[in-house]
Amino acid sequence: VGRALQKIALRYEPVSRQIAAIETRLRDGRTMLVRDNVELRKLYEQVELQQQATQQNAYLGELVMRRLARLLDETEGPAKRERVQGALHDVVMRVQDLRTMEEVHAQYFVSIEMGRQNNNRLGQSVERTLAMATNVVTVGLAIQAAMVRQRRVMEATKRTRAFLGDVVAANAGAIRRHTDEIGDIYNSPVIAIEKITAAHDDLVEALATASRLREEGIEAATANIAKVSQLSAGLLDRVKGLPEGEEAATREE
Repeated sequence: VGRALQKIALRYEPVSRQIAAIETRLRDGRTMLVRDNVELRKLYEQVELQQQATQQNAYLGELVMRRLARLLDETEGPAKRERVQGALHDVVMRVQDLRTMEEVHAQYFVSIEMGRQNNNRLGQSVERTLAMATNVVTVGLAIQAAMVRQRRVMEATKRTRAFLGDVVAANAGAIRRHTDEIGDIYNSPVIAIEKITAAHDDLVEALATASRLREEGIEAATANIAKVSQLSAGLLDRVKGLPEGEEAATREE
């Protein structure tokens, strides 16, 4: 009977080693999450510095933009207005890019913080899992040691069945919890639908803007062509009259 119980205990020894290996991998993963949070915090600080510079430049750009807009209203003459409008267009495009980058940075802030919070929660889950695994192994080994010391086979068999029931129940409970958690992760979209929708709307708006700019460019170019043609025709008429005036003056002399 003693030899039989020793064999039972030896069968569980590899299981203990496997649990120890799992604990080591989980602790390594927990350490990796902590390192990732440190790196994410550094990244957050870097983005903060970039955000400050972006906001300052955008504010200054908007001041220049408003000044150029007023100057355009006060400017007379097509050449001067063209130069002012060109400068205004460049500034507006730059401010637009800066405000876009400001929004991107804001989204980075949210993403980094959510990532750090999720890492913290996952690390806590690892600690809870390790605590449970340690308790299971401790109880299991204590039961096995008691069974080895028991003299009656029937009592040892009952304790062995109780131990097996505990292990099965613990495994089933862990599988149920993990299934729920993994199901939540699996059912969540990889990219939030709001982000996809926002990106779609931005692309549609960009296409509409490009079409509108082309139409405005064609309309403006057509008007400019007609105006330049009219100016050129008037100038040519005046140039044609110059030789006739010179010949008349020569004959009078």
